[in-house]
Amino acid sequence: MKRLSFTVHGITCSGCAVDIETVLKNTDGIYGAEASYSTGSLNVDYEHEEISESQVHDLIKKLGLKIS
Repeated sequence: MKRLSFTVHGITCSGCAVDIETVLKNTDGIYGAEASYSTGSLNVDYEHEEISESQVHDLIKKLGLKIS
């Protein structure tokens, strides 16, 4: 299992953070997600044999978030 940590832009409220976590956690290969509205941070725990780092990046972008 691997962890990716991001600073993201586009989390507009704490409810949005929960929604982002839910979508990510319901994706095959992703086992954990922690999004923070107050810090603009996102941590994703994933199994690299099931989903690639670039697929995680693409999914985050599809959620309307910008990664910096």
